[in-house]
Amino acid sequence: MSFETLHIDYKDFFDWVPNCRPPCDYVFFMSYDAEWHEENGRNVVLSYQMATASREKTSNIIEYMRHGQRLTLAEIVELGIRSITTEEALNELRGLKVQVILISHHTTAEWSVLADRDEPYITKRLVEVRGSPITDGNAIKIAISNGLPVDVQMFDTMLLAPASHRSLKQLSTLLGSEGDQKESVTQFYIEKMNQYL
Repeated sequence: MSFETLHIDYKDFFDWVPNCRPPCDYVFFMSYDAEWHEENGRNVVLSYQMATASREKTSNIIEYMRHGQRLTLAEIVELGIRSITTEEALNELRGLKVQVILISHHTTAEWSVLADRDEPYITKRLVEVRGSPITDGNAIKIAISNGLPVDVQMFDTMLLAPASHRSLKQLSTLLGSEGDQKESVTQFYIEKMNQYL
């Protein structure tokens, strides 16, 4: 199985769209991860990685940050959507109920580096499950820059992982082949991601 063909290999997920709760007409599955390093007691974001799949296409992008820059939830969602969607196709979504299923591993870490993480339009929609902020059916309502309204549902793969496979590295071993496993990074670089970059 190839990343580029996920939208084909997992077509059943897109066929499930009419059964979404809340109901929607079109769905994007998106995962995101942020890399940062600590500087003077503060986490400085280096990049955000977004993998996005729609019924038509799959994409994986990295957005590098200027020193001190952080993205909002809407900016992350928009980058992911635009990585696989033309402006014309976005305009065709107007009037439809669009949903993003936003997935990360250890949501607490990824949520902590959003520029708008403390805004009520996000925090009032979150519930905490075993320390992870997720939406639990309460979509976060945002709009991307062309005015398209989007409902965002946040999920944490750590909550779905078996107790023996809570780390991303352990969880990736369940995918079946060595090529699908998480790239190994030494502890030195895990603590100094700016040097790894």
